[in-house]
Amino acid sequence: MIKVVSSIMGSGKTSYAIQMINDNPDKKYIYITPYLNEVQRVKDNCTNFEEPDSNIKTGELKLDSLNRLLSEGKNVVSTHALFKLTTRKTIEALEKHNYTLIMDEVAEVISNEDFRKDDLPTILAAKLAHVDEETGYLIWDLERYDGAYNKIKRLCITKSVIVVNNTALVWVFPATIFKKFKETFILTYMFDCQIQKFYFDLHNITYEYYRVIKNGNNQYQLVELEEGFKDNTSDIKINIYTGKKNDIGTVKVGRDRSSYGYLSSAWYDKATRDQLKRVKDNIYGYFKHDTQTFSELNLWTCFKKNQEQLQGKGYSKGFLSCNARATNLYRDKIAVAYVINKFINPIVINFFKIHGITIDKKQQESYALSELLQFVWRSAIREHKDISLYIPSARMRYALQKFLGREHED
Repeated sequence: MIKVVSSIMGSGKTSYAIQMINDNPDKKYIYITPYLNEVQRVKDNCTNFEEPDSNIKTGELKLDSLNRLLSEGKNVVSTHALFKLTTRKTIEALEKHNYTLIMDEVAEVISNEDFRKDDLPTILAAKLAHVDEETGYLIWDLERYDGAYNKIKRLCITKSVIVVNNTALVWVFPATIFKKFKETFILTYMFDCQIQKFYFDLHNITYEYYRVIKNGNNQYQLVELEEGFKDNTSDIKINIYTGKKNDIGTVKVGRDRSSYGYLSSAWYDKATRDQLKRVKDNIYGYFKHDTQTFSELNLWTCFKKNQEQLQGKGYSKGFLSCNARATNLYRDKIAVAYVINKFINPIVINFFKIHGITIDKKQQESYALSELLQFVWRSAIREHKDISLYIPSARMRYALQKFLGREHED
């Protein structure tokens, strides 16, 4: 049974999970969260939880530690990054006990970012592996191989690498693992547009929707997510910048479709020095003149590859990855700059299309909005405080305004 707990950020999903764990001490849990500080939060608030760690004296690596703790039936809390490294030993360890999985935020279950363009042709030319024509999986052939492609070899062994259009490698998290848990809770928001949702559909993994509320006893509880349910956004106080600094993300005033891809990852790849300087100057000017906030109150993001090019005086230290989730460390930030335009990787969209799963335009737009909301909710908005937001991408800004019911602000 997979329960998707889809509630807006700050609604108490993690608090509910901690309450559930403490109310059911006889169950065995594995809690997966994005950040180490959240790992510590679970350890501080739940009894008898252990965190996998490497041991220099014994030579045990973190993944070995995770597999051992699971095999021993311990309550485990760890990060998405480690859980992503699941092996056959992990699956075998889970089979020994009836674990409940709590996944704080969706997992990265499909990606091609860890592969280079020449990996596939080189591997095939060297006859290290072959492509299963029926399933698309990359099958490793040279058992005794030990070299630059060891990581890909390991992933192939767990059936985690698929070839798309004979040109690209895609890593896919082994779906088998989700079938090893007695019960699974995924704590997230807007699951309908998340990659993990399409991944579940692809593997015929069923799930049910819930949301978190507080009852009359001030306790958290789950209720079914009603079809058409909408969060109340009337008390969300975001001052969205609408001045000339938005020109970098649009062609002209209004919803001009030609500005659709401005400030996307592909746009940044082709951006000139003058364009990058303009984005940087806009960020600096926004914090310096528009919000007039001190550096410790400023939060900003861009694509990681452009961080050094865009950082500047008065805001550099306030950088946070654009895919940040489930962290409370930035809840004091009241001025935010979000200078990107998010899209689902086209290779991932094509992967699903090949396998009969269509991610339509509406879902792609909702995905972009969900990524934006996740980032913005790292700020002081979590504390129900007013924040100021610079979001020059017309596409992203209009999506947020529509979400907030403020479509005619520009």
